[in-house]
Amino acid sequence: MKVKKNKVMLFFTGFFIGLLLLVMVLHRGVGWLDRYLMLTGRAGSGDSSLVITFLLILPVVFFIVALLNYIRSKEHDLIEWFVMLSLTFGSIALMLLAMGLLNIIFRFLWYSQLLLIMSTCGC
Repeated sequence: MKVKKNKVMLFFTGFFIGLLLLVMVLHRGVGWLDRYLMLTGRAGSGDSSLVITFLLILPVVFFIVALLNYIRSKEHDLIEWFVMLSLTFGSIALMLLAMGLLNIIFRFLWYSQLLLIMSTCGC
């Protein structure tokens, strides 16, 4: 059962990291919703760019460490900890990247709770 739970949570964390990178590309690279953010007065000054970059690197590093532990031993105890750290710092980075657009954050949280419930009840 622990192997299945680790596999599901690693898949979910990988999906979340992909979503995080997609939001990063859309907000920082393409400038998605920049005009909307300027009109509503939520455009950032760019001073926290180093903090956001650091918070983007942390979940990726924790996910890679969890994946390496899973490859080494599928029932390793540290997998759950690194998945938790990756999702925690990833959600903080998503909030910073989304620049206050809470619909992205709450939609993700709803799907994550649904997946967590499904994985714990054995569905």
